Amino acid sequence: MQIIEPDAAVLDLTGAIPYWKRDARGLTELIQLRALALLGLHSAAGAGPNWMLATMACNLTPPARRTIIDHSPDAFLRPRPVRELPGMGRKMATTLASHRLHRVADVAGLPPATLQRLLGAPAGRTLH
Repeated sequence: MQIIEPDAAVLDLTGAIPYWKRDARGLTELIQLRALALLGLHSAAGAGPNWMLATMACNLTPPARRTIIDHSPDAFLRPRPVRELPGMGRKMATTLASHRLHRVADVAGLPPATLQRLLGAPAGRTLH
């Protein structure tokens, strides 16, 4: 179970894409337009191939905008600071920073055993 903010909504658009005959960008535009028209709400939208990427995209998106990750998740993820990864706590980010691991690209190249030594076995496996 994932806890979300009280003013947030999470939508899985997978089944809606063929039904509405639109891609993720078109569906998020439609949802945002309807939220604005019906409720007067400016919303941010993030879409990606999985929950983690969609969450990160939405967290980086200002209201009334959208970020769609559809072609190259690596290009989106690699330059991001590790602290932006969902579930990354302050202690874990500090530990990684003390070893000069600041970006997702820095961590992505490490062997799983190295991450497990730095963070502990469960956290290291999860992060890898």
